[in-house]
Amino acid sequence: MRCAECGADTRLVSEELAQDGLLVTRQRVCAAGHTTTTYEVTETVWSSGKLRHAAFVPAAQRRWARVARDAEIMSALSAGMRRKAAARKWGLTTEALRLIRNAQTSNL
Repeated sequence: MRCAECGADTRLVSEELAQDGLLVTRQRVCAAGHTTTTYEVTETVWSSGKLRHAAFVPAAQRRWARVARDAEIMSALSAGMRRKAAARKWGLTTEALRLIRNAQTSNL
């Protein structure tokens, strides 16, 4: 990685993983002594029928993963699955499921 101030190469000084495992903080320093802190946030995405944590997932891939997840949620809810069970299965709140259902039915 290059220094934002002088453009020189940087070296990694420290790296910390947050307790929840979704945030990585890295401190870097260049030869001139400029320090930079970077943050890598890991998103929870729906992929291949499973919830996964994936860093730097392209926007188009995230969008299609959400579309597929929402379609599967709607299918489960229309088949009679209760909202609380669906919320647990997909790691969402019941309010989020309500919003997904409302968005899906308004698009029909």
